[in-house]
Amino acid sequence: KKINTNINTGISYNIFEDNSEDALISKNTGYTLNSSINLSTNLFKDKYSVSISGRYNGPNYSLLNKRTNFPYIDLSISTNYFNDKLSLSLYGRGLLGNKFNGYRDTSSSANFYQRIEVDNDFSNVLLTLSYRFGKTFNDKIENNDINNNDIR
Repeated sequence: KKINTNINTGISYNIFEDNSEDALISKNTGYTLNSSINLSTNLFKDKYSVSISGRYNGPNYSLLNKRTNFPYIDLSISTNYFNDKLSLSLYGRGLLGNKFNGYRDTSSSANFYQRIEVDNDFSNVLLTLSYRFGKTFNDKIENNDINNNDIR
């Protein structure tokens, strides 16, 4: 069975500096990793399309803080009935009970430490039902040959 795989990743190094004399935080540095993966396939004689996606971004830096984000996973299943007239799709995010869209901000210097925590715990399930009325059109070009019989 064919599984389509898409993996993206990137690493960056961040440097933020404030050289003023009264700067509370004069420098903040660190590496950031951004990555995503998508796996998709068709099952049961290509009747069902299944896709699983995951993403992680972070930590993100500014002069004042370091923000750690949480990864997430999406699941999508879709199928068609009645000669592709009826489409049924099921989509889910946050189904594994992990935190979604939350983050941790940390700021520190020799004189202070601050941590802000934001947790958005939720799950999202979407069911979509679509029906196509009327005739479906095929815009595919049948013959790609160029015929120049009108040129002398």
